[in-house]
Amino acid sequence: MFYNYGGQRLKYSTGEHIHPSYWNFNKQMVKEQMTIPESVQINENLKRIANGVDSAYRNLLLQNISDINPKVLKEALNAVLNNSAIKKKVEILEWMEAEIEHMKVDKMHGSIQVYNALLGHLKKFSISKRYKMTFDSIDLTFYELFTTYLLYDVGLLTNTVGKQIKTLITFLNLATEKGVNKNLYYKNRNFKSIQEDVEHIYLNIEELDKIYKLDLSHIPSLDRVRDLFLIGCHTGLRFSDFTNLKKESFKKIIDVNCFNVKTFKTKERVVIPLKTVVRQIWDKYQGELPKAISNQKMNDYIKRIAELAGITENIIIKKTSGKNIKEFQNPKFKFVSTHSARRSFATNAFLAGVPTISIMKITGHKTESSFMKYIKVSQEENASLIAKHPHFA
Repeated sequence: MFYNYGGQRLKYSTGEHIHPSYWNFNKQMVKEQMTIPESVQINENLKRIANGVDSAYRNLLLQNISDINPKVLKEALNAVLNNSAIKKKVEILEWMEAEIEHMKVDKMHGSIQVYNALLGHLKKFSISKRYKMTFDSIDLTFYELFTTYLLYDVGLLTNTVGKQIKTLITFLNLATEKGVNKNLYYKNRNFKSIQEDVEHIYLNIEELDKIYKLDLSHIPSLDRVRDLFLIGCHTGLRFSDFTNLKKESFKKIIDVNCFNVKTFKTKERVVIPLKTVVRQIWDKYQGELPKAISNQKMNDYIKRIAELAGITENIIIKKTSGKNIKEFQNPKFKFVSTHSARRSFATNAFLAGVPTISIMKITGHKTESSFMKYIKVSQEENASLIAKHPHFA
């Protein structure tokens, strides 16, 4: 590595070697190809050294050192890199526990619960399988042991196990960015979040209308939850967003009534035109929507509301856990939750012919493939939808 600064140059050995044909001279990194399995590790190390020399130079400037010659800078860089190596030796469970504590400041309670659930599973796995949990021990052997433990010992559903792995990868990425972790086995394509396509329910326009017309004036608590839920169903906002709408969220943009919201989870700004039903609910409370209750309590209330609205069609949903297939058969209202709101919005908008890209601008899906997995359209609904296309006239 050559680092030019203040008219001087530091020459520093990275300790890495690669055949020139594998080197990307424009990007100054190893070409990321399947034939170069070590490319990710080498590139991460090069990035660590590059970030380290920047940090070392800035630290020396802050110390007002007059002569920052290459020897001084090299020693400072070595100190930065050595500190990073020392941090790496921290056991992952101890590090995660501390990080989760820090995250409580700006993360939703639901997210903290997810993180703590993973931490709990890792602790029990470590004890049960006598597996020492360090950053260095996170490899494909760990992956196979941990997923098998969750599926067969704990009995979690396949998608729940996938969520645990996805959350673990998030923490490992964070640890790598902070210089605590240098083990990159988790970036292997076989270290993946497993998932299966499960039938999720959504509420169609007729069912949403039944819920809207339901007289709940004699049960104010259900009335308030119903109104908040319907706003979610017709805007596609997450629970954390549709339960925190303020007066200033309402905007008139080019003569169109909209919600202008910076989403809590992704920090992205979305602008959503308001359907008549949403505007009626908004006016009912004069822009001061009811205060939210807990997600779990709201889910209980929503199920009760859906039952009162007559959404009792029998539904069968199959999920797997290891080699076992679990079948859940219940009236539809028992499967309704706050997350059904976003799924209902996306699916109903799609069936109404709203351009996919426009819906994705609101739901936040980055690719059409991920969006299409999210919406739930039956073969019959799909046939009805394409029948309206001029091609089938």
